[in-house]
Amino acid sequence: MYVIVEHTITDPEAFGAATASAEIPPHLTLHQVLPGADGSHQVCLWEGPSEDAVRQFVEGGVGHASRNVYVAVDAEKAMGLPVAAS
Repeated sequence: MYVIVEHTITDPEAFGAATASAEIPPHLTLHQVLPGADGSHQVCLWEGPSEDAVRQFVEGGVGHASRNVYVAVDAEKAMGLPVAAS
């Protein structure tokens, strides 16, 4: 399942430090990181077994430095999602 995470960054230094040192577990894949030019927002595209699995990892890493919104992607209607290797 794909999950969009929209971060409203409240502490840019802490957010940057947390993301730089994060070790993504094997059951999750971070496909895209789209930072806003002013550093106050970032949108990420994750893939994992569930929205809750993504939420648990992200909140544990950057929850202290951002407010996060999680949205499950409707993969059948989406355009441009990563294609799995055959």
